[in-house]
Amino acid sequence: MKSMDIKIKNDGECKELILFIASYDAAILGFTVKAIMEKYGEEGYNIIKEAMFRKGKLDASELREHGITFKSFREFGMFFGTSLNGIVNSIISPKQKMEIVSENEVVLTHTACIRCSEWDKIGLPDEMKLRLCDLYFGSFEAYMREIFPEIKVIKEKLIPRGNDVCRIVFKN
Repeated sequence: MKSMDIKIKNDGECKELILFIASYDAAILGFTVKAIMEKYGEEGYNIIKEAMFRKGKLDASELREHGITFKSFREFGMFFGTSLNGIVNSIISPKQKMEIVSENEVVLTHTACIRCSEWDKIGLPDEMKLRLCDLYFGSFEAYMREIFPEIKVIKEKLIPRGNDVCRIVFKN
């Protein structure tokens, strides 16, 4: 199969491509986890969770390899609020706000989540959506623990729990 170069003409096309990839990624993970849990139960889920944690750790080590380090949560929040990753995340969760409370506390709030919307489209129950959120946040938490080993992650509110927002507090 011959690969094709994709030529993106403008910011709108770039945003649409990122949204498509995020939706596709969420749907694939949703269908995969559902099928694995139906066949293997909690053992299957735990294997996926461990893989997601390893991916989070790998992402953090890649940052270090590129010389990117953070002295504080404030610095981390500023990096993700202004870098390409911040832009990508704000497209995936368009109503996202990262609040830098102090040097040692960052609060991430989403009022809309493309992943949850996609899981609704494919008919996953709230319990499964919570498990999928745990996988995504678990990977991010593992990533954060590589940077800030003493981190505390508090999932105050989650959309799949019936809250109108996701509010995650990171404290060091």
